[in-house]
Formats: sequence, structure tokens, C-alpha cells
Amino acid sequence: MSMSNTAEIYKFPAPVPTQQECRMADLENGYLRLANQIQDALCIVELS
Repeated sequence: MSMSNTAEIYKFPAPVPTQQECRMADLENGYLRLANQIQDALCIVELS
């Protein structure tokens, strides 16, 4: 038996990297503010 099944690899164009601002959570305003900042950051991030 020969294993001749191979996968085809496609290279998709990657997005051009842009300079991102440094955002840090503000811990002085409590847990709710931190949770909201984390949620906002997750909405911005492309997870796919």
C-alpha cells in the first residue's frame, strides 16, 4: 500500500500589521471596570 494522499496548502494573504495602542485595564476603579475593559478588548480582537 502506498500513501499517495497529500494535502494542498493554500497561503492566504495576511493582513498588514498596524501599530496598536497599548491598552491596560484600570484596576483603581474596581472589578466591574476591569470586566468591561476585558469585554471591550475581546470585541476588538479577531479570534478567527
